[in-house]
Amino acid sequence: MKFWNIRTKISVTLIAIAFFAINGRAKASNQIIAGWHDFNDGWQLYRDSGSSKSADEFLTGISATLYGGDGTRDAWGSTDGTYGISNVVETSATDGAMSHRTDKPNIYLTLVNNTGSDAVLEQVVFDLASVSLNAPQELILYYDSGDLAVADDTQINSAAGVNSNGLANVSDYQDYNWSLSGLADQTLASGETAAFRLFVTNANNNFQALALDNIAVLGQGTPGDLLLAAMAALKNHITGANTLTTAQIKTQAGIFATYADEVGDSETNIVQALDLVETYESVAGYLFNTGEFSRTDASTPAKALRLAMFDVYQAILDDVYNASNLVAHRSLLDNYKFESSDYFPGAVTPPADSNAVYSVQINASQPEAWGYEVSFQFEAARRPTGAYLAPGSIATVTVPTALVGQGYEIRVGAHVADLKNRPNNYKRLNRVSLTYPINSTTVEIASPFGGGIYIEVPYGIEERLATVEFKNTVRAPFYSNSSTRQTTLSEWQNAERSHPGAWADFETDKFMLTVPTDWIYAYDDPVTLMADWDKAMDACSDMQGLPRVRPKTVLYCIIDVTLDANVFSPGYPQSNDNYNPTSSAGGNKDHDYLNGPKFAGYHHLHEFGHAAYITKFTGELESAVNLFYVPVHHRMFNVSLDEAFGRSIGDYGSRTIGRDQAALGWILSENFQTGYPMDGTSTTNNQMKYQHRGYGKYVDIAGIFGWDALSNFWHSVAVDAENGKTYPRNTDPADSRILRMSKAAGVDLTPLIHFWGIHPVNASNLKAAINAEGLPKSALIYDRLVRYQTVVPMDAAGFEAHYQKYKSGIKQNTEGDRYEAMRTDWNATLGALTVSRVQEIIDEYFPNGRPAAGEVQSLPYAESFETDLGAWVQSVADDFDWTLNGGYTDTTNTGPSGASDGGQYLYLEGHDNGVQYKTASVECLFDLSAVDHAELTFDYHMYGEYIDYLSVDVFDGATWTFDVWIRTNQHHFSSEAAWSNAVVDLTAFVGNDEVTLRFRGKQKQWHTADTAIDNITVTGAVYTPFEQWTVTAFSNAPPGTDLTASGNPDGDRFNNEHEWALVLDPMVGDRPAMNMIFDDPNFIVTYNRRLNSGISVSASWSDSLVDADWSTAGMIEVSIGQNGDVETMAAIVSFSGTNRFVRMEVQ
Repeated sequence: MKFWNIRTKISVTLIAIAFFAINGRAKASNQIIAGWHDFNDGWQLYRDSGSSKSADEFLTGISATLYGGDGTRDAWGSTDGTYGISNVVETSATDGAMSHRTDKPNIYLTLVNNTGSDAVLEQVVFDLASVSLNAPQELILYYDSGDLAVADDTQINSAAGVNSNGLANVSDYQDYNWSLSGLADQTLASGETAAFRLFVTNANNNFQALALDNIAVLGQGTPGDLLLAAMAALKNHITGANTLTTAQIKTQAGIFATYADEVGDSETNIVQALDLVETYESVAGYLFNTGEFSRTDASTPAKALRLAMFDVYQAILDDVYNASNLVAHRSLLDNYKFESSDYFPGAVTPPADSNAVYSVQINASQPEAWGYEVSFQFEAARRPTGAYLAPGSIATVTVPTALVGQGYEIRVGAHVADLKNRPNNYKRLNRVSLTYPINSTTVEIASPFGGGIYIEVPYGIEERLATVEFKNTVRAPFYSNSSTRQTTLSEWQNAERSHPGAWADFETDKFMLTVPTDWIYAYDDPVTLMADWDKAMDACSDMQGLPRVRPKTVLYCIIDVTLDANVFSPGYPQSNDNYNPTSSAGGNKDHDYLNGPKFAGYHHLHEFGHAAYITKFTGELESAVNLFYVPVHHRMFNVSLDEAFGRSIGDYGSRTIGRDQAALGWILSENFQTGYPMDGTSTTNNQMKYQHRGYGKYVDIAGIFGWDALSNFWHSVAVDAENGKTYPRNTDPADSRILRMSKAAGVDLTPLIHFWGIHPVNASNLKAAINAEGLPKSALIYDRLVRYQTVVPMDAAGFEAHYQKYKSGIKQNTEGDRYEAMRTDWNATLGALTVSRVQEIIDEYFPNGRPAAGEVQSLPYAESFETDLGAWVQSVADDFDWTLNGGYTDTTNTGPSGASDGGQYLYLEGHDNGVQYKTASVECLFDLSAVDHAELTFDYHMYGEYIDYLSVDVFDGATWTFDVWIRTNQHHFSSEAAWSNAVVDLTAFVGNDEVTLRFRGKQKQWHTADTAIDNITVTGAVYTPFEQWTVTAFSNAPPGTDLTASGNPDGDRFNNEHEWALVLDPMVGDRPAMNMIFDDPNFIVTYNRRLNSGISVSASWSDSLVDADWSTAGMIEVSIGQNGDVETMAAIVSFSGTNRFVRMEVQ
């Protein structure tokens, strides 16, 4: 057996080490301490110290190099397969030799002992041949220098006449074994260096050479520990005790990497690893002292060493810092810190009082989640504490007994992402976070990096709170507005944001954020920030059909030095933005996370969409996930539906891609034109991936039927999951999904989904299932498809207008050329053909034309929009939507200050919505078939310089009548101005059982145009004709009574027709026909009149009873009640003189 390490054969190394352990680590003579035989790498290599060759075979723990002469000759070599006379070389192949000439007379062999024990050097051996007789005639061996107790340049041995061989190319070279017994000291102690020099002289031609191969130093030695030897070699290089070449550093780094997981296995290993880092930091500076660096560039010794030290740092963190080592080697780890912690995660000073106690209450529960699975659902929930561990400190954490042995952990450092597979530069260690299990009520924690301290709560823990105490920690900024802890704005501004911990946490029950303290120490308002993020999370949860408050936060975001993956990705925490630790933000960073979801890029919610695990049609994997952005901005931040849709891919650069443009992007495609579905394949032809048209169907459903239609659908998926029924997440079967979506919306969605490129698989079966559920056709879907026909460009100019709005959404690699051709060739014929393609879908699903619109409302009807839009629906034949609001609108100098009735009203929000010169409409369906008279009343507020108009339109089932009522421009001049009331006569439309009323508003070129409506009523009356009235009025009249209109059986001043019109009794004399009271200084006169009688009834006043004096000036006449076709009127007449007369006039 050979007791050496073959560098490329680790298994041999392990066998050798095991052998020595079993045999008391005995030494054997003539071991190969270091040997070189492979010189086949090229021509003239290893000629100087900067390019020396490491030993091919060596005793474990020995570092050895060779260089000099005229370098290698790869065509030469000895064939005997031994070092010197008998020691076998690991291969007998001819693999080159060293060229040794008198113009370059020295070849150096250097050995460093890192075995941990002494090595005895017994022989220097080699194989030798000459090129010719003109080669050097004499070869001398010297002890050159080092730590042996031998004088430098001591000659050891020599040989003359070595030029006679002449067989240098390929042959069995002559073997030389030169003893070192003549040296006064042959023992190379651990840590010592010895260098030998082979010198040639006396050549007839300086350019003729000797060939040396299979060079070795033999002796006795105990194989050392590879890991310790590698660390010692790296340290000796750093200190200059034994400088290594780039290749040698790589070799030692490779050895260390192989055994890195043993660093924490013994105190010796730990001591040497910690010492190596301290040595490096004292000589070269801390690891990231110049910032990030390449993962692969080891082209110089300094760069190779930095990469090697990266592995040492990582091994210490991974293998040394754990609960058992903290107990066994506490003294070693106490106050030990990485100086690179100043770079990341940040410099933090230990607490002044290590015994001070900080306590915090946390939510120590994570019950099982309801509904379908979402990403990271089963991972531990992270609970921030506001405590921070300074680098090098050992802190004590005290927890309640209920947390012990239940799977809870204490985490130090928030950054859990492992960056080992990232292709870019090293910007921090791959792993920087540590966990300590809670197996006792007191747990000690430590980290050479330090970091924020969190309690990791395992999945499935039912409701509980826990108070946790920390000793020897510092505080970190911590804002919380959760059910467990509430931070006031004053506490934040006056204390929390100033704490010294390097990272800050923000937390609600729904959203969590971790950012550098450097970003927030001057940040003023986390209250609004977290409230906005909560709104965003609510919109997401609502659409998912899941509870707003979950077992862990809906989304957790963190900033890091780089992305977690090669691209944006979901995560818990989710990290899709980076920062530079060497750059200061000055305490108030301009960043998406701190600006809030109103202003954040779409990619945050895109990646959240992946984690949300909503079911999808096949092909929608990278499209449906963009949908979450839309309700967040539309529902919660009053962005128009179309702009929110546009920005949901591409942010503001795509704001012009609303539903119309996305629909055009689809119907102008070759697939639509030829009747094929939208391509959702995993090919370059995919028409859904990262494209608005891929999820336009969902936005259309929300725009037509409200977001509840989608929320109800995914809620049904959650209910099914609770009952054991699940659906393929990314390949939900089309027909089943269309049916379930239709049930959630309450109408047949097939036409709309078909239009957007998802065709039924079995159309007849799906139709039968839709009919079996009683799901009606939708007039709103019909209108929407008709609208898409109207936006088809009919000439090149119209196409260019579409192109300019949609160009950021064009898939250039497959449709770019097609679009360019259409820009030139588009004409009315192509436009008409495209319209006909849409018509084919309309005809397929609506063979009888437009169906009735919405649920019919009966009379009387009232709506004040206190919770939602009630029966009113957003029109699809418009440009943007009405908005529900209370109080002032978001735009100054426009809109009301509050509702006219109750707390909410409906208005047009134009601010930042890109809706200049655009209209918005809401409509509702009414049954007017059972009334003879109908009337719409509503309150309106039109304050805003750029209001265009507000109108009421009526659809009788066949034709729209526009502007039945209209007001243009602003009619109010402050937000506080009183609302106005409008009355609209609908009598022209009575007798129809489906009448659609529509409010339509438009703004001009700017956003101060917030028209509002509220307090809507629709009433109707059934008239009593004169002939029908007489049957009741004269039911007890004696025979012969005059029942005609001109008859007057009671003999008063009113004939029968007047009695009918004034709602009097024709059999009793009525004097007077009105009632009067005096309420100083007014007379109040009340009377009844029958509507639609054809007779005018009104009041007037006079002070003289002279006909010319009768007047209505200053008189107020109002309706104070109505019962059917009978209206009660009140006339209010002021009185200031001695006489005033009031009369009722019937004509």
